[in-house]
Amino acid sequence: MERSFRRFYTGYVTSLLGTSMSTVAVAWAVLDSGGSASGLGYVMAANVVPQVILLAFAGAVADRFGRRRVMLAADVLRCGAQASLAAALFAGRPALWLFVLLAWLRGTGEAFFSPALDALTVEIAPRDQLGNANALYGLATSATRIAGPALGGVLVAVTGPAAVVAADAASYAASVLALSLLRIPTRSPAGGRTLLRDMAEGGRTSAHAAGYGRSPCSSPSST
Repeated sequence: MERSFRRFYTGYVTSLLGTSMSTVAVAWAVLDSGGSASGLGYVMAANVVPQVILLAFAGAVADRFGRRRVMLAADVLRCGAQASLAAALFAGRPALWLFVLLAWLRGTGEAFFSPALDALTVEIAPRDQLGNANALYGLATSATRIAGPALGGVLVAVTGPAAVVAADAASYAASVLALSLLRIPTRSPAGGRTLLRDMAEGGRTSAHAAGYGRSPCSSPSST
């Protein structure tokens, strides 16, 4: 694999592990702060809803302003949200509305990060190794989904949820560093195109990819 891909992949896996760990910590913190099961549901929904409603818009923004730049902004947003939550947890027991607000910000960051990931991979991985890159992403996702909650549970019991959420914030900082070290030529958007048109095309592409159950970067013709 190219050096750029290896560098990015290291930061990406680090942030995935931090996110998987913090899922347990946030749930623990919500309940420990007096929240109910329904309150925890609100927090979880606040993380997911932005990813659904911003999908087409986020993809169009990434195409127009550059994938790396958008991913950097998304990771900075998620890092800031988790750092703020960690600070609030260290200070005491945050109100439920703060959990919901920061979960919404994390979800917004995820909404902008994910659509740009496939396109960035095409730019930093050799075209004949895109299949291997996708396999590595799948391996990272599966491994962190198993190891993250288990490790997060142990760390919560030993250090408390605030420390685990702070570690997640640090993991996003690692991803920001990895992305900032990438050097990718900036491409100007096609002339005459508007953001609304890009959004419409992004929505059709996402629906097509979902219908066939494959990632856009798995096709050799992806750009």
